[in-house]
This record gives sequence, structure tokens and C-alpha cells, in this order.
Amino acid sequence: MADIAELDIQKKRQYRAELIRTEAMSPAALADYTRTQLLRVGQFAWRNVPYWRKRLAPVFASGHFDAAAWSRVP
Repeated sequence: MADIAELDIQKKRQYRAELIRTEAMSPAALADYTRTQLLRVGQFAWRNVPYWRKRLAPVFASGHFDAAAWSRVP
């Protein structure tokens, strides 16, 4: 089993690899990537955090991400 220091190094390597991958993306690919990441974070917050469940209810009301409703979330 890896110790904490090894896990920390692995996480840093993964983070660096992701930065290298995303900095070379075209603007369109980066926009798609950003939307995907936003969706993942938004869904997690909506499902797991009571405060955000209420705030994000209009964004996920239809069961899908509503970008127009997202733009109205303060």
C-alpha cells in the first residue's frame, strides 16, 4: 500500500498531466471540457449539499443541466 507521500506525488502528477492536456486544447474543446467539469461539480453540489440543492433546483429541474437557469444563479 502506498504511503501518504506517494499518494500526494501521484495526485500532483495527475494534476500536472491534466494541465498539460488542457492547455493544448482548442478553444472549442476547452469550452466543452469546462462545461463538463461545471456539470460534474454542479450535480455533486445539487445532490449532496442542502444549500446548493435548493439554489440549483432550477438548473436541474428537468433532470438535465439548464444553461439559461445556470446563468441566473448568483
